[in-house]
Order: sequence, then C-alpha cells, then structure tokens
Amino acid sequence: MTVKTWALMTVCLLPCVATGAVSTSFGDWQVGITDDNASVFAGTVNDSGSVLAETCATDKDSCFWILTTDSACREDAEYPVLVNSDQSAAAAVVTCLGAVESKGAYRYRFNDWKGLEAVILNASKVGFAFPLQQDQFTVVRFSLDGVAKASQLAERLALEARKSNSGGTRNVTL
Repeated sequence: MTVKTWALMTVCLLPCVATGAVSTSFGDWQVGITDDNASVFAGTVNDSGSVLAETCATDKDSCFWILTTDSACREDAEYPVLVNSDQSAAAAVVTCLGAVESKGAYRYRFNDWKGLEAVILNASKVGFAFPLQQDQFTVVRFSLDGVAKASQLAERLALEARKSNSGGTRNVTL
C-alpha cells in the first residue's frame, strides 16, 4: 500500500467508513472497497496531502464527493467554492462534515455531486477556490488523470454490491 493510498484512506474515509485495501488504480486515482463492504471509493491525494474522493454506499443508491484539506470549517455549515478545471468552471456549495480526528484536516461534501462530475470527468486538472477571512482564498488542486475510469468503476462496483445484497437466497432477519 502506497503512502498516498494510506493518506487517502485515513484522511478521507476513516471518519465515515472502515479502511480497506485498494484494488486497482487509474492514473493518479485509486479505487477500493472498505473492509466492511459498506462503501466503494475512488480517490486521489495531491502533493499537499489533500484528498478528493467519490464514495458510494453498497447498501443504498448513494454516492457523494468529498474534499479533505487543512482549511478549517464548522460542522454542518455550508460554504461556497469555485471549481475550475481545464475544461470548464462552476460555482459549487459544500457542507462541512467536520474535522478528521488528530489529522488537522477537515472534510467537505459537495452538495451537487453530479454537477461536480460535469466539470471534472473530462478534465486533466481541477482547482477548488475556498474563500477565507477578509480578501484571501485558498486553492486546492488535483490531478484528474484517471478520474473518469475510477469513478465509473466505483459506481459500478457499488451497484453490483447493491444488486447482490438485495434478494437472492441469503438468510434475512425481518
């Protein structure tokens, strides 16, 4: 397991799911499923240790994008973000998911994950501009090399897991 992969799982996914082994890579993106099979993720880590990842639940039709960075936020608060790729730009809104314990990082969930995908899936780089106090911004940049294939695989694996978990001949407690 690479240092970037470990950073991805600990900074981004540990607060919401158990860690798992990464099963495959596409460019700068890794795809994996958590040890408890609760989620499938596709993510990348930039040179500063920030994480951009899509995570999809395996028990319900639910995917979302998370950005983890050192910019502080207040849990459940919403923040505007400018998304700028080499293909297009858009305004977005993120919700703070809170601090990552003992990591000095904060997780943000994009409120419109399909809108974000429209900007990033055909691009090679993306930057997110977060307004700070007074007149400053912090910009978080990521490589998107492999994002489209990684996202497609994560969503497909989550869908396949949902299908195999519904019905069949497994014993179920009702």
